[in-house]
Amino acid sequence: MNGWVVAAVLLLGGVLALAPTVWSWLDPASPARTVERLFVVLSSWNGIRDLVAHVVLRGVEGETAARVTFLAPANLRLDVLAPESLAGTVFALRPVGEEWLFVHYRPGMDLGIEARIAAQELTESLHLPALAEVEEALRRGEVQVSYVPAGGLADPTFDEYDLGGLPGPFPRIVLRVDPPTSLPRGVALYADLAQTPTLTIEVARDSGAADPTGEWLMEVNTGLELRDVFRLDPLPHRWLAPLPPGG
Repeated sequence: MNGWVVAAVLLLGGVLALAPTVWSWLDPASPARTVERLFVVLSSWNGIRDLVAHVVLRGVEGETAARVTFLAPANLRLDVLAPESLAGTVFALRPVGEEWLFVHYRPGMDLGIEARIAAQELTESLHLPALAEVEEALRRGEVQVSYVPAGGLADPTFDEYDLGGLPGPFPRIVLRVDPPTSLPRGVALYADLAQTPTLTIEVARDSGAADPTGEWLMEVNTGLELRDVFRLDPLPHRWLAPLPPGG
């Protein structure tokens, strides 16, 4: 009988000692589960081969509507839709060998500017950390992240991840994700930890859709090719033509 009492006491003590750890994995908003859940979301993005989305950018200089086109691994194009004074302006960035090719086209002047930038220079000028660095900082606890599941916000549509302590120009980033698909629906970038974001980027909705709330203007894995991404009428060849020596 005494042996059973001792065993029961030891078992109870073990349960009490492990309770915080067990609860941290059962609680969906716990730090351990939050980091694990965020890794699942980020890893799901590896399956995105191409993406087309209409977005709204809001910052200190006002609001801009744009169409973003992405083709893996790192080809990016942004077509400005509004305001009217900037409509038709195009920015594009794509890797070319060990460099990046940056293109800026202004339709009002019929002018396209191309520049080659060394990969290291681009990284250093933007001060943006690599995804692997962020993941390692999350594992070490150097970057803190909190999680609010859909239904816990004023707008119950999204899962929300709030990351703090990030290296680079935006130490805080708030990411909103669509729960069924894990696709991003919005991100807020903070230059400091203040409550007002420096820049927000939100996926737009189709106000003309049958659904009163509008359908998301985002398509994923549509089969885009490089020439589709960088076509520029009436000079589509300009985006893909090799630059002369010297850039």
